Amino acid sequence: MAALQLLGWDFPPERAVAVAVELIDPVSGRVTWNGLTVTLQGRSSKPITSSSGRLVWIGDVENWPAALSVDCGAQPFQSIVNQSLIALRPASWPKPKPHERLIRVRLTPTSVYPFTDGVTAIQGWLFENDPPTPIADAQMSFEWAVAGAATWQPIDSSLSVRTDNQGRFGVYARIRGTAAQEPDVAHGLLKIRVVVTRGVQTKRSPDTFKFLPPPAATGRIPDGIPLPEWVALDWGVLV
Repeated sequence: MAALQLLGWDFPPERAVAVAVELIDPVSGRVTWNGLTVTLQGRSSKPITSSSGRLVWIGDVENWPAALSVDCGAQPFQSIVNQSLIALRPASWPKPKPHERLIRVRLTPTSVYPFTDGVTAIQGWLFENDPPTPIADAQMSFEWAVAGAATWQPIDSSLSVRTDNQGRFGVYARIRGTAAQEPDVAHGLLKIRVVVTRGVQTKRSPDTFKFLPPPAATGRIPDGIPLPEWVALDWGVLV
C-alpha cells in the first residue's frame, strides 16, 4: 500500500485550491506524473499540473476527498484503488491553511522498475506447486545480516511490496549500516534473506538459497546494485 501524508506547501490562496496531490517515485525521491492518472472520490473534474509536477484541483474548496486512486498504466508503479484520505483531512477543516491541502503519495515500484546502481534490489516471482502457480498479494521484503553477529536487520517496513497477480515483485533498499551494525559484505556480495508473509504465515529464503550462479556464495546478492537476474522463489523451499 502506498504511503500518504500531508506536507508543507505554499500555493497562492487566490487560486482557490481545493486539494493538491504530489506523487513521489520512492527510489529516485523525485516528483513524477507522466503517464499517471489520479482521481479523487467525489470530484469529477480533472486536475491541472503545476510547474513542479503537482496535480491541483481548483474550486469546491470545502469538499475534502474521501479516497484517492492512481492508475499507473504502463509506468513501473503499483496502481492504487480507493485509498482512504479521511485520516489526512486537516484538523482545521473546513478552513485549513494552504499547505494543509497538499497530499504526498509515495508510490510503490513494481517488478519492472528500472533499478539502477546505488540501490540493492531483488526482482523476481513467487510461486508454489508443480506446475508452478503464481502467488499473488504476498508481502515481500528482505533482511540483511549484521557482520560479526548472528543477527539480521530488516529493511524499512515502508519498503515492503506485494506480489502482483502473476506473483511478480521488485523490492529494494539502500543499505546504511552503523558502527554497531555493519552489513555482512564479502567480495561485494551482501548476505540477505528474502522475507515472505502470506496471510498469517511468514517464511524466509534459506541461507543456502542460490541468488547467483556458482561460484558465488549462496545467500548473497550484489551490494548496492540490482541483482542481474530475476529470482524464482518457491514457497515450498522457504523456511
